[in-house]
Amino acid sequence: MTLLLLLLAGTALGQGRKFESFDAEQAKFAPDVQRFLAAKLAGRPNRDLFSDLQSNKSIAVNPMGESRDSLSYKGAPRPLGERVRLDSLRKDQVYTISIKTDPASQKAAVYNDGNTLVYNWRALITSYVFGHLVRFSVRRLETYIRYRGKWLMVAGSGTEINPQWHPTPLP
Repeated sequence: MTLLLLLLAGTALGQGRKFESFDAEQAKFAPDVQRFLAAKLAGRPNRDLFSDLQSNKSIAVNPMGESRDSLSYKGAPRPLGERVRLDSLRKDQVYTISIKTDPASQKAAVYNDGNTLVYNWRALITSYVFGHLVRFSVRRLETYIRYRGKWLMVAGSGTEINPQWHPTPLP
């Protein structure tokens, strides 16, 4: 029994050391991550979810589960912006009005000696769907590689956040 406890304690301590090493590596890349997050926040308002697809080899999955490469999204309509007159839009179509980043939701981690970055954030989306204004959130997970000194998105996926899964407590 004592031997089993010693083995379990050794395993737990070994896991702690792995995370200490990971945390130290992340601290080394903290300035890169902060610059990346600041640039994303500054450049994100009213852009479509896939505007960062800069490579013909990028793959994205939208919240409806459709998979696309970056060529499929080139020339896709950008969000119309919140100042659009809703009564001017057709009631039999779907329009994206705005996409915003929840700043508190941004998280990023760097891997592969500073050449791979994984980015997670929450998109706050307003759409005009068949004559009705709707608001919903999408959780995005994107992977970037450093290519020629810039972060290049190579994969991304979005999942709609269902408010029923995370009910807001009553006051």
